[in-house]
Amino acid sequence: MIRCAECGLGYVPEVLEDAKYHRIYHDKKVNGIRYRRAKSEALIWEEGDFRITVANFFSATCQSVRAQQVGLLAWEDTKFCFGRYHSNEPLDDRNIHNFLLYCKNRVVGLVIAERRSFIEKFTWESWANAGGRQLLDRFREA
Repeated sequence: MIRCAECGLGYVPEVLEDAKYHRIYHDKKVNGIRYRRAKSEALIWEEGDFRITVANFFSATCQSVRAQQVGLLAWEDTKFCFGRYHSNEPLDDRNIHNFLLYCKNRVVGLVIAERRSFIEKFTWESWANAGGRQLLDRFREA
């Protein structure tokens, strides 16, 4: 077994199914997830090869699922403590909006915006304590 230095996936290159899965995963992770333009996209900006769409609770199912897939890939990459977006969640007071940045036919950027009832400001110095552990422990206790 080897681990790809670019995408981080561990696989056995001699196993054809592993090699195929790695090729597909690697392409998504390194180049962005490929999607065709859809009529159901809520386009909010476009210039040249770039466009931004938004997906939320009221979007077509295919757009919500697209945002979920992109969010999962982003979460795997960053491992931040935020929750992933789930396309089947009921509407709640957070009013989540997913902004997807496309370059040609690939999603290369994601911003998840949601309404919060509580916001706390952190500095880089406060986050740096114990690799952020003290702050994370503080949130778990709350």
